[in-house]
Amino acid sequence: MSIDAIRQFIKKSVPVPIIMNTLRLILTMPASSARFLIKDLTKPTQLQSQWIKYIAKDHWKGAFIGPSLASATESEAVAQVSQADLVIFNIHGGAFRVGHCTMYMDAFIRWLQLLKTRHGLNAVIFSIEYGLAPENKYPGPVMECMAAFEYLTKTLQVPACQIVLTGDSAGGTLCLETLVRLFAPDLMDEDGGDAADTAAARCSSDHHDIDIPAGLVLVSPLVSPNTEAWLWQQNDFVSPRLAACVQHEYFNVSTESIADLPLSRLSLLESDFVRFLPQHLAVYVGNREVMRDDILTMARRITQDHLRHGRGVHVNIYSEDYAHDWYFIREIVPVRQRAAIFDKHDAQFTDFCVHALQQTVKANKAVPVVQIGKQQPMTSMIATRDTVI
Repeated sequence: MSIDAIRQFIKKSVPVPIIMNTLRLILTMPASSARFLIKDLTKPTQLQSQWIKYIAKDHWKGAFIGPSLASATESEAVAQVSQADLVIFNIHGGAFRVGHCTMYMDAFIRWLQLLKTRHGLNAVIFSIEYGLAPENKYPGPVMECMAAFEYLTKTLQVPACQIVLTGDSAGGTLCLETLVRLFAPDLMDEDGGDAADTAAARCSSDHHDIDIPAGLVLVSPLVSPNTEAWLWQQNDFVSPRLAACVQHEYFNVSTESIADLPLSRLSLLESDFVRFLPQHLAVYVGNREVMRDDILTMARRITQDHLRHGRGVHVNIYSEDYAHDWYFIREIVPVRQRAAIFDKHDAQFTDFCVHALQQTVKANKAVPVVQIGKQQPMTSMIATRDTVI
């Protein structure tokens, strides 16, 4: 039996409680050991590796993911990204201390296939390989993500209206802070920003030479470093010990200094979301995760800000009765439920991306860059267990 076959057997045969306990243990191991084990468990299969073209530049590393990209030269891969109908800019999770840019290949390939078969789109994923803690502390990884996004939009000149950002857990945090630092950096200052005219602020963002992307998908994002309100009674693999690792290894602060972090100020934001967030936001949350209430509170504030101004960010919330990061860490969903759950949510994800793409092009009064010949109904608008705000 091959190594790939053994990994697939483990994913499909090990009971969820054992997987949860194993993750809880691995994620709090010394960083080098944790990284080795996570990388081995999530290593792309030989077939999946054919979709991956690794790229390294001076200030960031990552991978372009698309059909047959592994055999392409770098210039051919760059051309495929530049000419894509949609680019998904992905930042992986892993508590800032583990993980890699190709750890979710099952989901990535499924998205690309659905975008092609359901919507007729040629899409590519650009996944970032940022430096991990404790060697790389805050805000180093944020700067890497910003540099990669600027490479995509400035060097490759991919229009922002053809980009959707995705990030899970720590990756969601990096997505949020990348957008804030690019488009509204004053909101990270201690005194906050000027909320007097958010509509005008959006029209003339702080980063004049880059537009805000078409959409943002956050999966179980870390939206506050303050863990006092976390639901520790939940049966989640995120533990107090892991939270302490993030605090000390990545943020490099004491408990008394958490309030001084820019992320803490961002978590208290009540308005100005329109200045840095795309107009289309999807949030995936687990009803059994410790950060559930923080995530839903953020979504509620964004919605209220939208209602106050009569325009702004449209929020879709997709929830299921699972633990943290269930949409990407698919092994924590019971095997008998996986097919139905992920068929549903992968369709919703791709429908959301296409809707964001279409609406952003329309709002910009630009000539459509794609013709959607096979668009299916927006399942995210009718799913009974999900909320569209």
